[in-house]
Amino acid sequence: MELKFGKKKEEPFLVLDIGTEAVKALAIKKSNGKVFILNSSLQYFKDEGIFNRGFSEDEFEMEMIKRAVLAAKKELLIKEPISVILTLSPKVLKAKVVEGVSVREKREKKISKKEEEIIYKYILKAAKDDVLKYNSEKSGILPNDINFLSLDIIDKEIEGYKVPNIQNYQGKNLSFKILTVFIINSYFQGILKMLQDLGMKVLKTVHLAQAVKVVFSEKVKDGVFFDIGGKAVQAFFVKAGTLESIDLFNRGGADFTERIFDVLNIDKEEARRLKEKYSNGSLSSETENRIKEMFSNERKIWRDLFRKNQKSSVFLFGGGSSLPEIKDMFKKRQLIDIKDLKLVEDLSKKTKSPQFVPSVLISLLP
Repeated sequence: MELKFGKKKEEPFLVLDIGTEAVKALAIKKSNGKVFILNSSLQYFKDEGIFNRGFSEDEFEMEMIKRAVLAAKKELLIKEPISVILTLSPKVLKAKVVEGVSVREKREKKISKKEEEIIYKYILKAAKDDVLKYNSEKSGILPNDINFLSLDIIDKEIEGYKVPNIQNYQGKNLSFKILTVFIINSYFQGILKMLQDLGMKVLKTVHLAQAVKVVFSEKVKDGVFFDIGGKAVQAFFVKAGTLESIDLFNRGGADFTERIFDVLNIDKEEARRLKEKYSNGSLSSETENRIKEMFSNERKIWRDLFRKNQKSSVFLFGGGSSLPEIKDMFKKRQLIDIKDLKLVEDLSKKTKSPQFVPSVLISLLP
């Protein structure tokens, strides 16, 4: 079935997730508040035939991404133009929760609409300055090189009490949490140009943190959400229904693929398939035990990495979330599956991998 994409609100669009080791593409249609998955494609990055073409490191990466996107486009039988909701690897598309404060001189005076606007403007500017300073000190990135895609005040308190809005309230001490989403602009423009050349129109670019904040804010009051990607793990810490902080770890499911690859001396594709069979319990007990022994070092590394979260209420998704070495670390855990999301229906009947859960969560954003 060919998928024709247009501009009308209820016509299909593509959620395109360019991750650390693969491109995930979901053909989505929204209707009456529900999300329908029409088709999906998972394309791992492949470097065959690229090494000898004289690419720089950045050009090499862009070429692998381009090939994977083209393969997804071909599998989905997409006809242009294509409207796209884009998300990128958390190593390049970053999110940070910043805290801000404002102290008023006249505690008894109610906050007017004009004063509210002035306070918000000040708080958002301070949040940007905080992010720019952080990146400059940590990575040496110049302020002009950073593109802010979103600045969202996600929590407001007056004298320690949460409020939906600050207008018409009294009080002196105001505190805020701001979810910032940002990216190095030169890389971002390169991605947008590549997708445009492939007939894709990016409607918006979002971070998974924005979806976690919206989709789970009313359902989960306290807990940690882990997105176990190929070469990165994102952790979203929620307290009292508010996204408190975000962390990023340079680990992922690819660590286990590499271990199988090194020990058994098989190609990467076969190693990946063997890891997936191990994850879903479809290996013989003898082979499963051998793999388990093989992962003893990885098991220790991951336990040390997440030791402080092992007693928290944990919600797992992403490609590596079904690995026993990861899910068995946590006493109070829940694996988030696409079928558990009530407003989502998989018409394709094939989008079962936990790798697609982040893309589905993003599709639920208004």
